Amino acid sequence: MAKALGEENARGQTDPAAGIVAVMSRAMHSRLRRTEKSVSGRLLHLIFGDKASPAEDETPMHVIAAYGLSGQNKKSGARAQLARALAKGLEDILDNPEYDGHKFIIYADTNAVYSKKDRTSGKFNQYDRAKTALWRVLVNAKYELVDVMNQAYDENPPKTFAPNGIPKSRIDVMFASKSIAGNAKAATGAKLGVLSATHLPLACSFGDEMEVPDQDRSVEATRDAAVVLMATAGGRKWNLSERAGNIYMRDA
Repeated sequence: MAKALGEENARGQTDPAAGIVAVMSRAMHSRLRRTEKSVSGRLLHLIFGDKASPAEDETPMHVIAAYGLSGQNKKSGARAQLARALAKGLEDILDNPEYDGHKFIIYADTNAVYSKKDRTSGKFNQYDRAKTALWRVLVNAKYELVDVMNQAYDENPPKTFAPNGIPKSRIDVMFASKSIAGNAKAATGAKLGVLSATHLPLACSFGDEMEVPDQDRSVEATRDAAVVLMATAGGRKWNLSERAGNIYMRDA
């Protein structure tokens, strides 16, 4: 990973921090069946059961986070190999016959766009068209995934990458299986928070049909609470703390 990141750094400096962190409630953790991470920490795959026990599960839910590479139009070198491995890793999950009929929620910092309207310039960058760009997997019709933010904002979603507070592009996306996307509620954060100095967060609710005894259902509103809140922690080192969490949730 350090070698791949160092390829585009003229001074040869490397940054080993390229992983993904997932935080969830104890109730969600109780239904977590399996965790898989691969491609140098750039692909995280969580599988949640939909019943009280693995033996009773009928339609598991897959929550996947993918962290695409910038400059992914390179044809050779460590970065190119990593980009190919990431796209292939996501394809392998979606193509796995073991998961036929399952539901998927995929968050990705693609570091590329699949539509010109997702850049303020109205033009593609060269790497947007790379063969290994993650968006190619996400928009592949055979996977029947829906661009949730595109749907929520009537095909005109906000830009998410905002260096210096100025929105430039929508490289952060959330896709979900067509079977659950129809009832989704979604929003892009209004401003940058403590999680990221450059990326706006995405929040989505897909409802909750899970049946787990220890889940708190005493408050009716919790059934429609946001179940996915994701952000790319670009430009800022962040440690989970009560203060940071409170500030971030207020800002988002």
